[in-house]
Amino acid sequence: MLQVCSKFVPALAATHTLLAAAGVLAAGSLLPPSWLAAAAATAAQPAPEFPLLVSPELLKQNLGEVKLLDAAWHLGSPGQGAADFQRERIPGARFFDLDLIADTSTGLQSMLPGTAAFDAAADALRVTPASVVVVYDHGGLLTAPRAWWTWHVLGHRRVAVLDGGLAGWKAARGEVDTSPVSAQLVAAPADSMRRAPLRRPRYRAHLRAGEVRDWRAMLANVESREEQVVDARPSAKYRGDMPEGGGLRAGHIPGALNLPVQGLLRGGKFRSPEELRAVFGSADVDLSRPLVAYCATGIMASAVVLAARLAAPDGGGAATAVYDGSWQEWGGLAGAPVATCPPPFLADPLLLV
Repeated sequence: MLQVCSKFVPALAATHTLLAAAGVLAAGSLLPPSWLAAAAATAAQPAPEFPLLVSPELLKQNLGEVKLLDAAWHLGSPGQGAADFQRERIPGARFFDLDLIADTSTGLQSMLPGTAAFDAAADALRVTPASVVVVYDHGGLLTAPRAWWTWHVLGHRRVAVLDGGLAGWKAARGEVDTSPVSAQLVAAPADSMRRAPLRRPRYRAHLRAGEVRDWRAMLANVESREEQVVDARPSAKYRGDMPEGGGLRAGHIPGALNLPVQGLLRGGKFRSPEELRAVFGSADVDLSRPLVAYCATGIMASAVVLAARLAAPDGGGAATAVYDGSWQEWGGLAGAPVATCPPPFLADPLLLV
């Protein structure tokens, strides 16, 4: 059951007036001009052209036919994902560095890279537009969805997540490669991104702009409520009970619903579509309406988007997007409203069976 938030800081009307006066919002509209066309173009999500998840068994049968990317990542520990990859990986995998295959100019962590830079990284990974890309992680499907979303939102048509990740692969008795791998190979995509303006790419990314939100669109949506906003962080973070580091305020975006990302998983795998629909329903999320997800850095939010598509009967469903800056941006944004309140649902989705 939803409960009314107890606190807004500052008053939303004052924030809206300030931004309208600064020309951020379109005349007569609550939406930023750059977002209006993109939103209209993504009223519904088309069914995927390729499976969103692949099983270890299916990957075994096609291991030599796919581009396999390891998206190991640790919050607040740059370089640890690369160390995990160098220690062990599925044979033939390359490392997809979520910290460095990113826009590092913003001061925010793991932001979506620009198309030119991504082209260079894709070339270094030897991925072509025709490649079948399969991504996995080492931590129970918490970071591979971000790699999936990055490829998807930059226009790649055939990309899937390995259900269960490396642990699921091992459980299925898949071979593991522990041979040494050079630091140069690990760093090659990020190094290529730095040289991106100097070379003509083979890969050509195309941003699906309607599936990315910035703080301006999120602020407009606080008033319009045209899209549901889902906060994938733990409930204590959502409520504002747990202090934030780095000078960020505690709480959540006003109007956001709380669905901790762990509730979407069971045993390191995504729940069944039926179970996912129940989990979303327990958080009062209507999967027939557009949805925008955020978390601390935009990593876990991508799992919410993937789960929403998995829960749709045809893999399509209503439009979904990620607020890329997430709380690392909103929580430190001067003038942005912040709410604190109890969680919007009483049932713990982790207890759903």
